[in-house]
Amino acid sequence: MKKIKLIGLDLDGTLVNTRKQISDRTKAVIKKAILAGVIVVPATGRPICGIPQELLESIPEIRYVITANGALIVDVKEDKFIYQEGIPYEQALEIIKELKKYDIMIEPYIEGEAYSEKKDMDNIRHFVTDPIQIQYFLDSRRVVDNMGDFVKQKKCSIDKIHLLFEDLSLRLKIWKKLDNYPQFVVTTAHPNNLELNKATVNKGTSLLALGKYLGIQKDEIMACGDNSNDLEMLKSVGLGVAMGNAESEIKEAADFVTLTNDEDGVAFAIEKFILS
Repeated sequence: MKKIKLIGLDLDGTLVNTRKQISDRTKAVIKKAILAGVIVVPATGRPICGIPQELLESIPEIRYVITANGALIVDVKEDKFIYQEGIPYEQALEIIKELKKYDIMIEPYIEGEAYSEKKDMDNIRHFVTDPIQIQYFLDSRRVVDNMGDFVKQKKCSIDKIHLLFEDLSLRLKIWKKLDNYPQFVVTTAHPNNLELNKATVNKGTSLLALGKYLGIQKDEIMACGDNSNDLEMLKSVGLGVAMGNAESEIKEAADFVTLTNDEDGVAFAIEKFILS
């Protein structure tokens, strides 16, 4: 195995623990890796507005962030996009119009911002029960009156469409229905969500694109993740690490299974493969 020069880290279920915090140990180990010359990149399904400020403030050496499952790479130091591949707004309008027939919270991510309809945010507890998650949505979403009208007015590509369900049987029905839309790739990061991206977009493609931008080869890249939106990332890089709390398909696709996110699994993997 070549020396690792770049690490892609999923956030929820990976870098952050179940309390949505990054442990002091994990922060310290990441800083050691950065001091050793490794570039550390959060790679998340979240929008830019959902990246924990705790992470960027406590580890200011982090420069690049992969967001919206790979649709957008941001240079946070220069405050600019260095890679962007979204859903054409006509396709987004079509699927939003169809999905609005159902009891679904529909959230387009546009250029790093997440947008929700007022009626859904007023009723957020219908879709989200965890108080920490509720606060996350309240803090990070911009509210619009009508999503279809808003997307039509914006008339720009959509990074990702995030869907939240109260009824899990409806979630399964919609997941199957989306098989009829090959222009989208559908992944999930939580038991009650679905995430739609342009069919060519995933964290793996984006992380490799960042590697090329930085002059780093595939086999010099390590990635850690836990859920289906991390699968292509773990398969694409030189060293794919699944969390101990990962879904079974993620563990099967990985080169190594580390400890859980509540046991500092990211820190353990970095120490084992980079700092040892």
